Amino acid sequence: MCNNVAANILKGDERESRVKDQIDDWIENRPTLKKNVYAKELRKIENGDIIYSKGHPLKLHDKTRVYEIHIENRDRIFETVCIVYAFSDGSKKEVRRIKRYAKDTVEDIERFLENSFSIYQLYNIDLNRL
Repeated sequence: MCNNVAANILKGDERESRVKDQIDDWIENRPTLKKNVYAKELRKIENGDIIYSKGHPLKLHDKTRVYEIHIENRDRIFETVCIVYAFSDGSKKEVRRIKRYAKDTVEDIERFLENSFSIYQLYNIDLNRL
């Protein structure tokens, strides 16, 4: 140790941390479920909203069913995306709202959901959590 206090301070290497705020940063490589291929063929896209046909919802890998993806509040920068879903063990529909950039489309969110294991992975792309 020396008498120079500034010289005694240890300096670590500064690493550049990458903020994962794009949907593509969080997409995992999982096999495509055959039921999702059929559900995507039967879906309706109206006013930028995706509504899945009755009896053919989008399925996640833990068997959670997604019935609808729509955008509630549009802003120039952000938007609120609502996902209507039901867990595999029940029929009660629940709604999850996430905040995303306005440039993200519902097809991007659909692609994220069909490659995710559970509905809780929406916390990864939710901008309210950053």
